[in-house]
Amino acid sequence: MKWLMLSIALVASTPAYADTSRGMGVGVTASCGKWLQDREKKDYSSMGNWASGFLTGVDFVTGNKVLEKTDGAGVFYWLDNYCRTNPTNVFGDAVQEFYLAHAKKP
Repeated sequence: MKWLMLSIALVASTPAYADTSRGMGVGVTASCGKWLQDREKKDYSSMGNWASGFLTGVDFVTGNKVLEKTDGAGVFYWLDNYCRTNPTNVFGDAVQEFYLAHAKKP
């Protein structure tokens, strides 16, 4: 999974957590289709909170401030669009794609 490689790279820069090799939470294995189903039912708080926490953590570690110019609704709207196009993708990959699309380019 793409997001796992990013997570490991970020975590590896923090010595205390360098041996962490997997993520935890609903975004790790859930599909984009599940995200869209939950959004339709207005029961997406678990996946939304996971995505928010992941992005907040990545932002904190990298300093890229991808959340600086948007809010939760903006992030979720972007994820909705991504997931409609890629319903079988892992939700964690969608969240990583959001980050990569909004991160400052070197």
